[in-house]
Amino acid sequence: MRRIAFFDFDGTLTLKDSSRLCALPSVKLGLLDLRAALGIGAAFCGYKCGVYPRHKAHLLALGSFAGKSLDEIRRAIAILHERVIRHWYSASMMERVRQHQAQGDLLVIATASFNLLPEPLASAWGFDAIIGTELGFAGEVCTGRVVGHVVETDEKLRLARRFAQERGVALDDCSFYSDGILDLPLMEAVGRPVAVSPCRRLRRIALQRNWEIVGQSRLLAPAAGLRDAAE
Repeated sequence: MRRIAFFDFDGTLTLKDSSRLCALPSVKLGLLDLRAALGIGAAFCGYKCGVYPRHKAHLLALGSFAGKSLDEIRRAIAILHERVIRHWYSASMMERVRQHQAQGDLLVIATASFNLLPEPLASAWGFDAIIGTELGFAGEVCTGRVVGHVVETDEKLRLARRFAQERGVALDDCSFYSDGILDLPLMEAVGRPVAVSPCRRLRRIALQRNWEIVGQSRLLAPAAGLRDAAE
């Protein structure tokens, strides 16, 4: 039976949150105006300080895609990955992905971020699927409104469980790598939770429950991903 390895995106596969990394570069690309970029940056800083809900920060960031076509969004995301995000790939998580690939495991990104945002990394590293927050489109134009719910806490658990069940896999046979306390529901449900340079609360829980804790390390040189390295 194939097993599934779920990975959070921001702060796990990347060393920093993509919203913070990409806010100002998005201004240069015309995705955001400066005021919106500063507001998004402040919202995520507020979340890190415990004074602003993370789902509201995500809604603010996701709303910035309103009025853009699907092609415009994908082109901008590709540029942001090339110029910014790939420089913050996690070397330690790249190694874990290699290990799971060698074992024949399914690889899934499970993220609260816009589900199109991890696509370039997922393609480069060889992931099989992305579970992420979806935005609505009217024809080819993004509405900026979330379809369903932001994929965090219990919603991430629900979608990961459904993904596993559809493939005949029990969550007990799955791994999940994450850095954040909001992913605790899914971490508690899988057979192998792994805390990745965790926040203070998650580290305390991981230590109490004898969960594996791994550190982050940055690539010595920017790399496009596993597939390019193998070619």
